Amino acid sequence: MIDRNSVRSLSRRGGYDHYYKYFDTFCHLVTMLYCSLNNCTSTREVVSGMHACHSKLLHLGISSPPARSTLCDANSKRPFDVFQQIYELLYKRHRHLLPDSRLKQYDKLFIADSSTITLFQRILDAPSPGKMNGKRKGGIKVHTLIGAAEHVPLNQFYCR
Repeated sequence: MIDRNSVRSLSRRGGYDHYYKYFDTFCHLVTMLYCSLNNCTSTREVVSGMHACHSKLLHLGISSPPARSTLCDANSKRPFDVFQQIYELLYKRHRHLLPDSRLKQYDKLFIADSSTITLFQRILDAPSPGKMNGKRKGGIKVHTLIGAAEHVPLNQFYCR
């Protein structure tokens, strides 16, 4: 459902692939989707998992999985705006396939979501010492408001 040519034209218009020879925006998107769908917690896990699935990535046009340093550089330097634009493009293109169970009568009703992103737990300082079992609090908490009549979050979000 994700058109590679649309992603390529978006990245070309925004200049998001200017400093990357082999790791373009589409490969970055596929890598982030792999990370999210497989609940990966580190870049080492993402890269080694993609190396294990190398033959399954060929049909997507990815000839070789990214190196860890390439993935880390792309995560820190490529702006998130490109992924927002890809999401909006996909949403506009496939909106008619989404369920229409949310009625317009709920235009003043909001759904609050609070998600914890634990991917960066090891690099962030914990506010308290760890527990005896080795676990500790940490990560980034993201609060999002979603309009009940809409399918996407509002532009307002809060990070702590």
